[in-house]
Amino acid sequence: MEKRMKHEPAAPSDEPEWGVVLPSKSDQPTAADRRSDKIRSWRRRALLKRGARLHMTMVANAQSNSLASLAMLDEAGTVVSWYGSPDGRDYVSQEVVDRHLSLFYSSEEVCRRQPDRDLRAAVIEGRITRQAWRRRPDGSAFWGTIDIEPVVLRDGRVQGFSYVASAPDQVEHSLR
Repeated sequence: MEKRMKHEPAAPSDEPEWGVVLPSKSDQPTAADRRSDKIRSWRRRALLKRGARLHMTMVANAQSNSLASLAMLDEAGTVVSWYGSPDGRDYVSQEVVDRHLSLFYSSEEVCRRQPDRDLRAAVIEGRITRQAWRRRPDGSAFWGTIDIEPVVLRDGRVQGFSYVASAPDQVEHSLR
């Protein structure tokens, strides 16, 4: 029999360690997790439907001097649906959906957390309208009006937001 010093580590063994690794309870979705996923899915579908209705209303009431884009956001400000302006200079749906509202803001405003402030202000005031520079996919900016309005459930909880950005066609500026 080999003697070891008290603090000397045992030599590694070539024998496999026996045991079964069982998944922990945290690895398996609970009933509460499944309910939460169903609720999120229901809210997302409801926002999509509401966005489609708002878009139809916008198209019906379109003014010839402005181009408008509509986004439906979830309660965290993530874009759920997108209807870009008809001029072709706007984002396409694949570029915007599942991204945060800050995509449309200038980098200075993002550093100042303006997108989150606008969402909070919309909840407090019921709706906000601001004029500001907004970003296009090519890096150019447009001076336009943004309207953010919360979508509120019957019990008073915020389900999401509608975000409408409109701009006169002639005003352009580069952020580059």
